[in-house]
Amino acid sequence: MVNELKEIARTLLEEGKVDVILAYGQGSFPFRSIPIFIEKPEGVEQMVFNPFCHHNLAKYIPQERDKRIGVVALGCTSRSLAVLLQEKQIARDLLHIIGVACPGMLDVKKLEDMVNLRKVEAIREDGDEIIVEPQGLRLNRRELLFDSCQLCPYPTPVLYDEIIGERREGVGGFPDVEEMEKLSPQEREDYLNERFALCIRCFACRLTCPSCYCKECFAESLLPRFVSHQVTMEDSRVFHLNRAMHLAGRCVSCGECLRACPLGVPMFILHRKMEKSAFELFQYTSGLDPSQPPLLNTYSPNDPDPEGE
Repeated sequence: MVNELKEIARTLLEEGKVDVILAYGQGSFPFRSIPIFIEKPEGVEQMVFNPFCHHNLAKYIPQERDKRIGVVALGCTSRSLAVLLQEKQIARDLLHIIGVACPGMLDVKKLEDMVNLRKVEAIREDGDEIIVEPQGLRLNRRELLFDSCQLCPYPTPVLYDEIIGERREGVGGFPDVEEMEKLSPQEREDYLNERFALCIRCFACRLTCPSCYCKECFAESLLPRFVSHQVTMEDSRVFHLNRAMHLAGRCVSCGECLRACPLGVPMFILHRKMEKSAFELFQYTSGLDPSQPPLLNTYSPNDPDPEGE
């Protein structure tokens, strides 16, 4: 697969169809990848594609919006691109989307529970197994997937100019949200408050989110001030609940916010809840059709009223 990616990228650059290729490169360790920008054909040799290429590269597109960009897009990346196109943050004619049917990416934290990462020299795939060298460990690939990948409904890109890899079927439903919904109102409040209390408001979740691009975030507004500079559970609750509302109909469940959190605070569930509500109330799934108006930019007098008024 990586050879196909390199060939496509090299051709796009040599023919002058794009100014830059946004792809994945090798990180400092065998279990790390990094986003890279390639401007010359010979630079495509830096490209990699492995089970650790989880970054949602759509995050980097708006800051390069005046360039013609070729971007490697997994399923969630393509949906984020569709959201940015809906919201006029990027131009479709400046994008060349190289779709990759995603097999699911591996969670390093889960891998760390099974092997000493300091001794890992190489990691390779063999069918449904991951082989860790030099230990020679053979691990079940599916058990190491990110939770967001295990729940992904669209591993095959929904938007692309060309696509490589075997097309894959996704997983439907919201079993994680349904478990939370079984809790009583008080239990649910306690469940969320425990998570709000862990947050130090470093804003890593916001900074890595492809749909967070406001020049001034409400969390930093002084007039009016929504959130204080003190790190309290109450202020963290305001931040996360407001952010969840801002991402309603826009979040594609890529899981970047959860991966970026230095404390691993599982606030991803809030965005999944909003995604479930958007689907149940309005039959709307974010990031499927860039020509469709964003959910909260539409109105119909026949919209369902949960209160029954």
